Amino acid sequence: MTAIQETRDDAYDAAFTAAFAGAEAKHAAALEAAYVALAVADDALEADYLAACEAAETAARTYERM
Repeated sequence: MTAIQETRDDAYDAAFTAAFAGAEAKHAAALEAAYVALAVADDALEADYLAACEAAETAARTYERM
């Protein structure tokens, strides 16, 4: 292999590595955003569940008083 071919191959390797690192960073950012969205949704569901439990307990207490 000539020096020109080696230089070209090194340049291709560097470009591929840079492109792969960029794609990997975007993928990681997308995954992190998805996990944040899931955590927010989970918190909202838990809040709704707790509110429903409180309403059920209040209804049960009201029914017991009747």
